[in-house]
Amino acid sequence: MSEVEITLHNRQVHSVFELLGAKENDLTYSLGWALHKSERLSHVLCQRALARQDIEAPTAIQLQEHQESGGFTDIELSGPGYRVVLEAKRGFVAPSMEQLQKYLPRFRDDEPDRAFLVVAEASETYARAALSVPFEVEGVQVSYAAWADVLQVVRYSRKLKGLSLRERHTLDELTTYMSKLISQQDQESNMVFVVALNRNGALGSSTSFYQVVTEQGQYFHPYGEKGKRWPKVPPNYLGFRIDGRLLSIHHVESYEVTADLRTRFPEFTQPGEGNHIVYRLGPAIVPQSTVKTGNLYRSQHVRAHLDLLLTSASISEARDLTRARGSQVEE
Repeated sequence: MSEVEITLHNRQVHSVFELLGAKENDLTYSLGWALHKSERLSHVLCQRALARQDIEAPTAIQLQEHQESGGFTDIELSGPGYRVVLEAKRGFVAPSMEQLQKYLPRFRDDEPDRAFLVVAEASETYARAALSVPFEVEGVQVSYAAWADVLQVVRYSRKLKGLSLRERHTLDELTTYMSKLISQQDQESNMVFVVALNRNGALGSSTSFYQVVTEQGQYFHPYGEKGKRWPKVPPNYLGFRIDGRLLSIHHVESYEVTADLRTRFPEFTQPGEGNHIVYRLGPAIVPQSTVKTGNLYRSQHVRAHLDLLLTSASISEARDLTRARGSQVEE
């Protein structure tokens, strides 16, 4: 007998963790639950964080633990003589030194082996250099793992012998969930992230955003803490509007994150504040008829399905019809 399909907001659900969602806390809670259900996974992750193989498996796991002096930690794992404080971020961002310092009181005197484990989207090289992830905070080791590395740990743990049926099932579910979220465009998505362009020179140059798109086949925007209004996961399609109409839609062919836009745009005289994501765009998909902006304010970002953008009278109408299908349409 074949398995009955289940959908949520018109999208098929492949893992129980998808019922939580795809935001930062959702991913962290899912990992925390899996660590609770799989002793092998929690043990391997603590061994990696502490760079020690001779520790026992953790005996306690705490999510969103609060202390008056130090706010909320994402996940804490503790065992005989050790504690690991895991701080997770979605995207190319990382906790600040000040934030990590606030968590220092979590480490107890009877826990001589102690480490922070910072998890984010970036590679360790980029995280250390551009996101200022330290190697230690007041004598406490700071380990780092990209989400892709954590996924590899999950897959490795799944291959270990002697797992219970519950562990195997949990790790399979987590692998399915994380594989869809981490550092990957959804190549099956026809959602378009639509932004407004202008003809003003950018970052001390005479090159405008309009020219960056139409002449160079690129686009960029803030990413991380400075880019909270922007996508954390690169969209599959970008749409551009100017002069009160939809100009074009492009598939995102590739992308990279940079701390200095001058490395990609030599004509710029300023690096840009914070991190930026730079997209390389595919050929333009131009509407056959005029698609007006509609009821949007000047710089508003919206999401809309590709087919609706090309067939609606306005971008705002396409957004509303996309919302009616059960999809998120605004950042």
